[in-house]
Amino acid sequence: MNTFWRYFLHFTSIPLILSIIMGALAFFDSGIKINGKVVLLFIAAIFVFSLPMTTFYFKYAVDNETISINSDNPEYLLQTIDTTIKTKFNKSDKTLKTNTNGEKIYIYNNKNAYAKWLTNHVSVTVKGNQVVIEGPKLHIKFLSNMINQTSFES
Repeated sequence: MNTFWRYFLHFTSIPLILSIIMGALAFFDSGIKINGKVVLLFIAAIFVFSLPMTTFYFKYAVDNETISINSDNPEYLLQTIDTTIKTKFNKSDKTLKTNTNGEKIYIYNNKNAYAKWLTNHVSVTVKGNQVVIEGPKLHIKFLSNMINQTSFES
């Protein structure tokens, strides 16, 4: 399931669960009458809420983006990125993979299963003096601003 549909399901499930609870309470309380038009209006309201929220999050925050950084000291840059991803983004589950070219790929995920399912991972690939970071737009924007304000040349 791609990111857009995961967030759509997330934003739809919150009001849907609330409506199920309200429906169950109304069902067991014989004094409350349920009108079919009100139920349809409520379901439509859920989608009117969920679709714009999903579109906004997808467009401005969670869609994947990639940046490439050249550095004379990629180990120091990698160490700084590692600390930032673990502390600021709460992605403490780190996996190291090596592709066929011998490049190291660090993949950062959340430890929480729901957050791991909902959000995209951050991957950091080291290609010689070049570090390529791929992840959600807000994470990449934060890392890009941090890197632009810091010198990694020494």
